[in-house]
Amino acid sequence: MEDLPKELLPVLQLLLPGFLTTMAFYWFAEVNKPSQFERVLQAMVCTPLIQLALNQVEKISYFIGQYCSLGVWTADSKNISSIFLAVVLGTFLAYICNNDLLYTIARKMKITSRSAQGDQIDQFKKSGGTTSLFHLKDGRSISGYITNFPSNSSPNTFFIKQPEWVLEDGRRQENPSCSKMLIYSTDISIIEFTERK
Repeated sequence: MEDLPKELLPVLQLLLPGFLTTMAFYWFAEVNKPSQFERVLQAMVCTPLIQLALNQVEKISYFIGQYCSLGVWTADSKNISSIFLAVVLGTFLAYICNNDLLYTIARKMKITSRSAQGDQIDQFKKSGGTTSLFHLKDGRSISGYITNFPSNSSPNTFFIKQPEWVLEDGRRQENPSCSKMLIYSTDISIIEFTERK
């Protein structure tokens, strides 16, 4: 039991690039965080990818070093490169996820009908240029452009630009002193995506 920290330290050092990759991914990706166990598994999958990329960076560095020397490839340069690659990989994966790139290809190939971040977020992104009509639980309605929306199903807020109250007869009432508004998702019963007339 006393030797456990000594045995765990090399394993943690080996998995560190994978943990950095998943950490960067969950910082930038608009997805729910999975359980701790799943994140450890993801780190274990990302670690060999980082190692493969690191081997290629080392080969490229030696090749470039034949023509112009930037220094000696040491353990420190290997660690710095692995940290850099981990953050770049995590950021790249978040970019792919946030822009639905892989799922777009999969939908075109009829492999799936899902989106990377869930149907709700996908619809908000697709409807970004249209006016949204929010029917509130208290019976009132407000229209405006969604600029920020909740990234998961937990209660959060919608950030609305150019909000206008919709009167019972359908007319819109502008409020010149209010250019932006936050609406709690728990106050909304229905959201309609419409084109402004």
